[in-house]
Amino acid sequence: MAIHPMPATREEWLSLRTSYIGASEVAALLGFQADFQMSPLALYLVKRREIPAPEIGGERIEWGNDFEDAICKRACREEGWNLRPGVFAVDDAIEGSSASLDRVVHPSPADEAAGFVGPGALEAKNVDWKQRLDKWLGDEPPPHILIQLQDQLACSGYHWGAVTACFGGNEYFVQRYLRHEGIIAAIRDAKTRFWRQVRDGVPPPADGYESTAKALRAKYPATFDATIDLSGSNELPGLCVELQQASKDRKALEDREAQIKNLLRQMMGTARYAIVAGGIRISHSIGADTPPRPASGGEVINGRKGQDRVTVTIPKAA
Repeated sequence: MAIHPMPATREEWLSLRTSYIGASEVAALLGFQADFQMSPLALYLVKRREIPAPEIGGERIEWGNDFEDAICKRACREEGWNLRPGVFAVDDAIEGSSASLDRVVHPSPADEAAGFVGPGALEAKNVDWKQRLDKWLGDEPPPHILIQLQDQLACSGYHWGAVTACFGGNEYFVQRYLRHEGIIAAIRDAKTRFWRQVRDGVPPPADGYESTAKALRAKYPATFDATIDLSGSNELPGLCVELQQASKDRKALEDREAQIKNLLRQMMGTARYAIVAGGIRISHSIGADTPPRPASGGEVINGRKGQDRVTVTIPKAA
């Protein structure tokens, strides 16, 4: 294993990413990518340099970066850890495998007594409450984070690591994990197979992720007045029939959803909430359009369109 300082510039880091599968990317190769991560096909096109890597940014990323120091300092204070700056680790056991560690953590005496020995990888996350409820499995991070941590251990050679997080801006979380050789073997096998596909020019099949659609739009940004003969494909007729049926099914579901919401509106009248048998609750909220200020003559100003929202909450089965 080779441990290097983090790249000095963003440009250097982006350049390195084209030659490696990083820890934040590998979950896609195992079928566990988060919605915001690149799909296998998007990764394939980026690593073959057929499309540029998507820009990494936005409010969520920026706030995560801003809070990272504070989250790590809290973990250090709570757990009795000593932290060092993050590193860029390369797994020399296979081709093109690297990981960027947020921090390197040195264990407390209590950690060492529990088997968490030597330096470890620390992954820090800023998590809003919607993510916490929807994606986290009780006290376990989502699979893509656990895979990310194990890949960091594979690349660094470290024996253990931890995930620390701040939920909703005010709740502290930490969980320690030992190196898991079975997961690491699966990660290495997936990366090896992926790079073979890249070398051989064999793309993964498209899936339904938005990152796949964006990658295909980047590769094929326009269409031209031409016809391609695909009559030799035995698969395409079935796909076309399936797509047409799926479109009909979606339209029928959307129509039924709209009808049910209108039936609930009709039954509730001016009530905001309704109680239904079985512990089911219905809420109905109406908000008017809210321009930020009155418009002058001939002026168009931005505002927020009012909403008419019907929400049903069904209790989980005991």
